[in-house]
Amino acid sequence: MGMNLLQNLIMGLVSGLTELLPISAEAHRAVLRLFFGIESEGAVFLILVHIACLSALIYGCKDEIHRIRRTRHQMKIPARRRKTQPDTQTVYTIQLLRTATIMMIVLKLFTLKTSVIQTRMNFLALSLLLNGFLLILPAITRNGNKDSRNMPRLDGFLMGFGAGLSVLPGVSPIGACLSIGISRGVDRKFALNFSYLMLIRVLLVDIIFDVVMLAASGVGFSALGLLFAALGAILAGLACILAMKILNFTVSSESFSGFAYYSWGFALLCFILFLTV
Repeated sequence: MGMNLLQNLIMGLVSGLTELLPISAEAHRAVLRLFFGIESEGAVFLILVHIACLSALIYGCKDEIHRIRRTRHQMKIPARRRKTQPDTQTVYTIQLLRTATIMMIVLKLFTLKTSVIQTRMNFLALSLLLNGFLLILPAITRNGNKDSRNMPRLDGFLMGFGAGLSVLPGVSPIGACLSIGISRGVDRKFALNFSYLMLIRVLLVDIIFDVVMLAASGVGFSALGLLFAALGAILAGLACILAMKILNFTVSSESFSGFAYYSWGFALLCFILFLTV
């Protein structure tokens, strides 16, 4: 049975907020599925929501994306023919993104294996506990001022590892990537921008996975169901923009302890549901 309009809107709103905030979108969708009494929100809904969140994120990062594209174009031009030299920091950022993306994709390949257990409340509770511990890292480490110019490849590797941990349904890719970066001494603002760029890549991988799952299932959908899913996706995109503003404001604080405590509280809820449902 598919979701009705209200369920699509609620699922879209929650998905949009939690996709950008470091509190795990998949965990919240799993609990909503339980409350709605449905087995799945549907591959079409997930594709549209991920596309909406990706679009919102690209819009929010348009300046950084333009800078990277311009630098890549300049790097392809022979040095003697360049009118301007590529920005050094952006060149190193591109290199770190490659390292991080490879690590993230390697971990995301395990999605098929974890998908069979990701709806279990005890598994959600454990991965939410891990998410909370990752988010508390900035509170117990010193702030740093590193950016791509003085970050070793290991930092990119570890931040990519954090983004790839989203294979666990309770772990937020942007939260893990951001917290690991800050705990490694990366400047908060740079770590956040880098995490946004990594989340774009995570969402692209998720969309590919969603399309493959839809093609493999061969499940049809109605025009009304598609309309409901589209409306939910639009709300998800708008919620993403709001969540991005919240995260931009929050990153300047000393830690993400509030999100960590929320993750632990949500883990407790999932464990109670595991025992009672």
